[in-house]
Amino acid sequence: RGKSVFTDRQPLKVNMKFSPEGRTLMSGIQTKIAVRVTDDLQRGIPVSAVVRNNRGDSVASFNTTPAGLGSFELTPAAGARYYVLYNDNITYLPLPADEGCAMRTEHIGRENIAITITENGNSYSSENREYILLIHSGGSTGYSEHFSIPGLSRTIIVPKRILREGVNQITLFNEKMNPVCERFIHTGLADKVMGISVQMSDNYQRREKVTLDLAVASYAGEGSRVSDLSISVIPAEYSGRDIGMETYLNFGTEFGYLPWQFSG
Repeated sequence: RGKSVFTDRQPLKVNMKFSPEGRTLMSGIQTKIAVRVTDDLQRGIPVSAVVRNNRGDSVASFNTTPAGLGSFELTPAAGARYYVLYNDNITYLPLPADEGCAMRTEHIGRENIAITITENGNSYSSENREYILLIHSGGSTGYSEHFSIPGLSRTIIVPKRILREGVNQITLFNEKMNPVCERFIHTGLADKVMGISVQMSDNYQRREKVTLDLAVASYAGEGSRVSDLSISVIPAEYSGRDIGMETYLNFGTEFGYLPWQFSG
């Protein structure tokens, strides 16, 4: 009868994907770059890595979460190439462009979002080039503006209260109505609710009615106006990872599931 020999599995392949904010990496412009690191089963991997230029100099570093997500900031030089060496594998960042348009977003407190548009390159003229900024979610437009960019850079402040709660897509169109920059932002829910406290008795008899007292707290310490809630009851020994209703409403319909976040 044959004999089976089991050996440890070799380390899974590591995949790195770099996504510059606004979809564009421009030379001379500081850009936040998102990182997603997964294995060959598309599961997130926590790593620590260093970004180097084509001379081998360290220019940035990043750490990813257990879900494999992280970010870092980089101001690329014209003509330079950047890469990450990890587990003897080299992954290159996108080549920085010398001409084009870059977009950067920042949350200004809990009330506003600052969107900065920057032009780069000799062919860009603020007198002739115009843009349309559109923020939309689920087919509904939350904000739009038609403008030019004096001085090659412009910052637009958008109140969060006019946007839909959850994920909003920001798209910048040029004068020919071609999209040149885009990104997703999350607004609303995290700004309103800090958490839900539950009070109940520690002991109940079989088939006895269970009463829960719920309280929703806001950042300001005042009671929230949230009134529609759902409750899920699971065994105490359950140790699975909960996707959550909020995550499903944000990603499960319009943008699909996020398998790298929920896989075991």
